[in-house]
Amino acid sequence: MEVRRATPDDSPGVASLVTLTGGAAKYRKRYGNYNVAQLLETGYLCISAVEDGKMKAFLVIGDAPPRCKAADAESWASTFCANYTEGGAIGTCAWIDFSAALDADTAATRACLTFAVSTLKGVDHLILARQPDKRSPEAPPELAELFDVLEPSPEPLLANSDLAYCPRTKLAPTLSVRGACVEDSDDLLPIFQSQSEVLAEHFGDFFLAEIIENADENNKQLVAVADDHAVGLLSASTDIDVATLGACFELQPFGNLVKGSSTEGQVPSEQPADAPAAAPAPAAFAAEEEVAVESNCMAVTLFCLDAQHESRAADFFAAMFQLWPDKKYCVVTAPPTVQRAAFLDAFVSIPPRAGSTFAHTLYLLHRDALLAPSSLSVRRYDPSLHAEGAAALIGDVSSFAIDADTKMEDNPPTAAFVALMNEQVVAVVDLSRKGASTDAIDWYKANYDIEAYVPFERHRARAQAVLTDMVVNPIFATFGRYVLKEAMRLYEKTLLYHEAPSSDVVPLHVLETLVPVPARWRATPNPGDELLGRKRGDEVPGGTLLHYFARRLASDPRLEVNARIVVIGLSTCAVGMLKALLLSSTANVKRVTLISEPGISRASGVVVDEDYPEPFEFEALGLGQRLRVIKARAVAVDAEAKVVQLPDGALVPYDILVLAHGLQESAQRDLVTKAGKELLPDASDLADWNSPEVDIVAELTKVPSDMEEEATDLSGFVSLSSDNASDELADAVSKLGEGSVVIVGGGLDALAAARRLLDLGVAASNIKIACENDQLEPLGDQVIDRVVQQSMEVAVEYGLKFAELVRDNGALSAARFARPVQQDDAPAPAPPQEDDVEAWVERPATPPPEIVDLKCGLVVGASTPAVAANAAALTDYPLTVDSTFKTCDDSIYAAGRHVAGQERFNSLELGACLAQSLLARLTDSSVEAPDFRKARAVSATLPGGLFYCRAALPTVPVDATALPTGMLGNDEAQALLEKSSGVHALRDLAAARDKYSILKVDGSGLLCEIIYLGKAPVEPRNLAAVVGRQEAHLNGAWAAYERGVVDDWVAFLREDWCSAVRHDRFQGLHDALSKMIREDEFGRDLIQQLVGEADAGRDAEAIRQLREKAVGVGGGNLPEKTRKLLEGAVLGYLRKNRGLLPRFSLVEREAAA
Repeated sequence: MEVRRATPDDSPGVASLVTLTGGAAKYRKRYGNYNVAQLLETGYLCISAVEDGKMKAFLVIGDAPPRCKAADAESWASTFCANYTEGGAIGTCAWIDFSAALDADTAATRACLTFAVSTLKGVDHLILARQPDKRSPEAPPELAELFDVLEPSPEPLLANSDLAYCPRTKLAPTLSVRGACVEDSDDLLPIFQSQSEVLAEHFGDFFLAEIIENADENNKQLVAVADDHAVGLLSASTDIDVATLGACFELQPFGNLVKGSSTEGQVPSEQPADAPAAAPAPAAFAAEEEVAVESNCMAVTLFCLDAQHESRAADFFAAMFQLWPDKKYCVVTAPPTVQRAAFLDAFVSIPPRAGSTFAHTLYLLHRDALLAPSSLSVRRYDPSLHAEGAAALIGDVSSFAIDADTKMEDNPPTAAFVALMNEQVVAVVDLSRKGASTDAIDWYKANYDIEAYVPFERHRARAQAVLTDMVVNPIFATFGRYVLKEAMRLYEKTLLYHEAPSSDVVPLHVLETLVPVPARWRATPNPGDELLGRKRGDEVPGGTLLHYFARRLASDPRLEVNARIVVIGLSTCAVGMLKALLLSSTANVKRVTLISEPGISRASGVVVDEDYPEPFEFEALGLGQRLRVIKARAVAVDAEAKVVQLPDGALVPYDILVLAHGLQESAQRDLVTKAGKELLPDASDLADWNSPEVDIVAELTKVPSDMEEEATDLSGFVSLSSDNASDELADAVSKLGEGSVVIVGGGLDALAAARRLLDLGVAASNIKIACENDQLEPLGDQVIDRVVQQSMEVAVEYGLKFAELVRDNGALSAARFARPVQQDDAPAPAPPQEDDVEAWVERPATPPPEIVDLKCGLVVGASTPAVAANAAALTDYPLTVDSTFKTCDDSIYAAGRHVAGQERFNSLELGACLAQSLLARLTDSSVEAPDFRKARAVSATLPGGLFYCRAALPTVPVDATALPTGMLGNDEAQALLEKSSGVHALRDLAAARDKYSILKVDGSGLLCEIIYLGKAPVEPRNLAAVVGRQEAHLNGAWAAYERGVVDDWVAFLREDWCSAVRHDRFQGLHDALSKMIREDEFGRDLIQQLVGEADAGRDAEAIRQLREKAVGVGGGNLPEKTRKLLEGAVLGYLRKNRGLLPRFSLVEREAAA
């Protein structure tokens, strides 16, 4: 039986369980009106027990008594604990909001309740407070074994409920803790053996008996006992080098772990600095020098607890602090790649200082944090009581008093709350419902993917608010979620938002407690249109970061990941990876470092990677808030030491290194012979690196022996691989004067560079392209290749292989090339007989190449390998990875155009898949092999004023049907006229004269590629959005083309109907329709028929025609039932998204009725 958190997908199973166990009326009588979907979304903790795919039990745990006003809940809990228990508070209580079990299964229910107290470790009291029922005062059958029915209470607060009670000790007994003795080894040894691998990762090698025998005043051991057997051991020491820890970690808020510090409890005012610095990493627990200050902490050197009791780790730590009453803190270090252990739940992870190379993660616990569940209380801010304490944490508190006199039941516009510990303010939360207006929420929906996280139909409009600020004393940082949840309970809110301009510093607890929301993908508006829903009336600046927090998340924190991840390069693939990694809804990845010369600025290349997020999407990622940025170039990687070297000699340590620098231009690589200037290795000309006999990563990371030699002079040379290529080109041209420019390369980059130079004012006669091959690289279509060749405004020389730069008195004077000389046409000697080895005659020696010098004052490197015809042909790149993007080095990953087989993939999709692989490794979960389905798109402006765009799937079949439109490059204009008719044709003929576009469709009707060339620019993102769709979804594009009504694909795809297809939610409709067709009788029969025809050997075209005949134009041949089913889904999609699809006229249901 699997016991886990319930998810929205459990809704059908829960509904079935309710039906099988008495029906909805029975549960309404017991728990009041309920809605399963509502419980799953707004319940504090929902738990499912599933066996063989069947729901065995379902439980909802609440954080407040049912049918009780929010303001009275704390008094209710205190009154209950005073009357029926030995003490407690609302933080130690939980209520059963709903329970159901198949056949009154008490075992399944017990398992769910055990899961609850293991998750909510501070809960000591489980309370069932049902609606009064004199006929059935006993507890429900599934709970009767654990819950004792209580006598009615005379207290007014408790009088309206039938009460039953289960102490936590029935499910997870409190552990008895005492000093360890050698005899405990017999009980502990099996536990240690079962957890040996995990313990070794955390604490290194150890010998249990020796640890216990060697106890002294500074090193002590405790054991936890249950049923007269030792079930766990804790070993602690006060021999700690706190000076080293203070040098390596941000410990100022904790007084640097020394007594008498004045910085203890202070909230850090700013985030760690970005600049790296080399720092030592000595062992923290090998203090050989005398410490001048008195330590205020102890360290856990070994911890083990039987899995059955791991939720009671706090019992251990309470006893440990009693061993050293004068110590306030306990610390634990653990390898950063190891998942955070369960016993560390109450510990705070401490960020390292900038430049620290200390290998482990540091966790810290203050002794008062153990008292928080019973002593931490959240109150509404009262200026007369809390102003001084709140100001000490947050600064200006004047705005908190504005609505402080408005009663909570009147739903005040703003409400501030404080968390108190022994009457001291330890946290401040400021909420506002004004910011969560209908207009603001509609703006969130239009511009962020918030609907993928939040089912808004389950949250009332008045139950939503904006979190304007939140500060928590770092000692109680792990209780931030609890404080926020209590503030929401008092304010009666179920959903919170937090937004901030990307330039502002987002509070640390917002970043770590709330869930980040990425911006939505939005189509580019057609010419003359504006982007719907982007403008907002409250004048909040663009680049807003959005986070949300739902009540259910208070019991479901994101998994903390402390592995040191270093990313080299901010390519589009890197952006996709960082988006999926840092904005994960399930993992809080805290230690990511980006090494990139321009920082987090978008690369300015001459060829536009249309996969790159548009500016609003990129700013909404908030990369500057979520990672450490090093504006530098990586010069070497030491794979053995796991460090990246920077130009100034600083070392950046990593646990995982991601090479995402992209494909590097080869001319600069050929020029650079000294390691001091060498770019990251990409040697795409070394095909033998794919040999299994070659250690790729060793080649990648080796440091040349001649680093001390003078580096190659690259003045007068601009590489298009640079992240600032376009700007560097402009700067170089400003210094060029009347000099000439040579562009090395023959592909799209070279053509785009020529256009950029022309736009910068360089005369066409002063620009020359030097192409190594005998023709320019193909651009995907013969017509386009011919038009581009005819439109060239600059000279091109072929057969030139770049060699070096020629200088005159230090100034660049020419670019030197080698042109191969053809051998004479003399016949080659006949091969010798098999057994006549000495009959070989040497061939004439290959003549030396001709040296060609092209005079110039600037050389532009634009030479990159050509795009292979298909993914399988990409064998000439050095980096090879497995299906998880891992190289042959277990700690180095790579993805992007510099990796074999990945050049045709959509870069954002590629990066997202890489992130999923990393998260699977770091969270010990599984991940499916990537399936790349999105189109990759690029665009550029070429000589002749031509705009070029190409969007293609990773694989385009060679036999795909080509459907061209437009007259650009068409020498037979009359054929186009004959294809069309009337005024419509003449009107569109003029428009089509200066453009050409081609669609490629495979045999199943899938649009595989679209290429455009024309005088006017188009919207490449929009074209890429329809690639990968069935042509039937595109208003019957193929049939329309064959009927002669499509003269221009771009104009066709700009029509209003297409806005619904390129909408980012269209894939959801597609998936829903696919499911409906598979479940529909007509759909199943048609699919079986088409599969049978394919099995019989019918070709794709014949099957397509059969499908079209069966479905009919516009679905005209579909049965009425099937047609209505599909129409209903489409209309539902349009209604739900009408805010961004306003041009579709929809008949409302009432009118239709």
